Amino acid sequence: MKRLLALVFLAATSLHALDLTLTLPFDYQVVQRSTPGKGLLRIAGELSEAVALPDVAMEARVMGEKDQTSWQRVGGSVSGKKLSGAVEMPAGGWWRLEVRVSQGGKQLALGSVAHVGIGEVFVIAGQSNSANHGQEKQTTKTRRVASFDGKAWRIADDPQPGASGGGGSFVPAFADAVVAKENVPVGIIACGIGATSVREWLPKGATFPNPPTLVSRVEQLPNGQWTSKGAAYDAFIARMTSVPPQGFRAVLWHQGESDANQKDATRTLPGKLYREYLEKIIRDSRRDIGWDAPWFVAQASYHVPGDEGSDDIRAAQASLWKDGLALEGPDSDALKGKLRERDGQGVHFSGPGLREHGAKWAEKVLPWLATQWTEPRQTNDGTEWSDFAQLPECHSLGWVSANVQSKDTKSWNGVLDEAKWGTPDPQQVVSRNWDWKVSDEQWREAVKQKGEGKREEVAFDFWLPEGIESVKGSGHPELEHAPLFLYGHSNGTGFSAIFASYEPQRVWGFVSMRPGTTFQVYQPGAAHVPGIVIFGEDDPFLARPSKEENLAVVPALRKNHRALWNIAVEPKTGHGPGEKTWPLVFSFLRHSFTARVPADADARKGPVKLLTPALESGHLGQNWQTKPGGYQKLITAPFTDFPADKATASWLLNAAYAADWQAFQRDGAIAHPK
Repeated sequence: MKRLLALVFLAATSLHALDLTLTLPFDYQVVQRSTPGKGLLRIAGELSEAVALPDVAMEARVMGEKDQTSWQRVGGSVSGKKLSGAVEMPAGGWWRLEVRVSQGGKQLALGSVAHVGIGEVFVIAGQSNSANHGQEKQTTKTRRVASFDGKAWRIADDPQPGASGGGGSFVPAFADAVVAKENVPVGIIACGIGATSVREWLPKGATFPNPPTLVSRVEQLPNGQWTSKGAAYDAFIARMTSVPPQGFRAVLWHQGESDANQKDATRTLPGKLYREYLEKIIRDSRRDIGWDAPWFVAQASYHVPGDEGSDDIRAAQASLWKDGLALEGPDSDALKGKLRERDGQGVHFSGPGLREHGAKWAEKVLPWLATQWTEPRQTNDGTEWSDFAQLPECHSLGWVSANVQSKDTKSWNGVLDEAKWGTPDPQQVVSRNWDWKVSDEQWREAVKQKGEGKREEVAFDFWLPEGIESVKGSGHPELEHAPLFLYGHSNGTGFSAIFASYEPQRVWGFVSMRPGTTFQVYQPGAAHVPGIVIFGEDDPFLARPSKEENLAVVPALRKNHRALWNIAVEPKTGHGPGEKTWPLVFSFLRHSFTARVPADADARKGPVKLLTPALESGHLGQNWQTKPGGYQKLITAPFTDFPADKATASWLLNAAYAADWQAFQRDGAIAHPK
């Protein structure tokens, strides 16, 4: 009895309030958004005391002057005193970030960061006109621009930290223009160095025949060649890797004056070599930071009146745009007269010149930025397009449930209420049909009375396989009868399963990717439509209310309705699919198409009668277990030979798909998708 009392006392006393100090994000940090409306916020911190309690949760929310998010589970861990993780938050700011650690519903610690932004981040490099050598210091008018010196963020009034010089820059004018157009904060990582030649920015060991005018960053070799010491390049890489991959939008490069028309002609760099050296910097830096960061290259070769540019250097800079290695920056050589310091006699910009220079940068960057969300990209053996929209809350299941749907439980059983999770009524789950008996007129009237609610970003993706040059969306009557393959992510997984349950004769297969609420997938009407539900092992939604309960939904449907469904759990991943996820999805797509769509099907002649595979014709696979978790070698076998419980095992389409599924669970990847 004494031992039991001691254990109870220790558990209780461990729940007193702790101090939480957040080390990430920094105050005034700007995080690069990943979509028009969202970005991934990385969180790290330290507690005043170590925590060794079960089921410790980390949650975060952001608050602005007029808006705030609800508490969201942070994907990550609390281990001893340390905590780390990441959570998706809305673009915008400045936000106040709050992070709390709790256990069993009791808050253990609360920490905050006063100013956090999710928007656009740019790296700015080159020589003096990319740095702080302008005649007048500039200030940001929006106050939503911050600069990073490698250790801390601050409001981006000149001089910009991390770049040389103590004067003015084009940064405030440029960044304010981005804020005004995009309505998100802007982060700047400045690292320009005055009077530098492109030769000084080369990686260590790169050689060239003649030295730049200043030689402190280069040295001569015994054979007479010159080489870069690599100091500027190394600092440049360090600044770019101070944020995660894809952690900034683009590099803005303004440099060339110290290579053009030098007083000592032997120090002038031929345009051909300028192009070669800058190309090397671009290619090597992309390799060293681990991703293909976009570059904008300005035309920069102006010195003073009478020496207003080098055609050779300008042509070299333009050649990088023409060959697709860089994007076109502004023509800064065209900014002359009163836009230059000392009443037009200097190489650096005056106050009006800095503002004009910033505007010219914005003219080049903003149109390109507007296309980034919708530009086609090569991926997964094809081309993918995306589009985004901000849809109001009134389109969501929760809003309809709260504002339109009647409380008649015969129409809908309400099991999605998270307060009832943990002990769902099996009869409610089995009887789910999701027909709320709500008409369009009722919904519109509710929207008129209640308002649309908050808006949330949704993404629309279109993928076209290699070898198909075009797809027409009109003049194709066969689309009316074409069989469908459905894919849903997060709360969208409900649609993929629900539509299949209402129209099983139209759907050859469906994917439920990282269901935000797994019970919405329980659709008996879709049992004979091949389906796959894919979880991320570290997805916080999988753990709410428990991994075991969420993973039991598909086996229950298998047992109760002989569903042609399987589960896959991807270790070491969260709520979003990764590059290794898609080969399994495409394998399932191909094999389910073969199993369901007749070889002679022709939608132009009318509805296609889909085939229904016999349960015994498939293979079965042992379901992934929460313990030990991670990668697991799971047994697969033809249906009749499967040695374990046939009623609840994952149903796999055929031997080839079973091999892909098994490899995915064992290795996290499919070596040779069939």
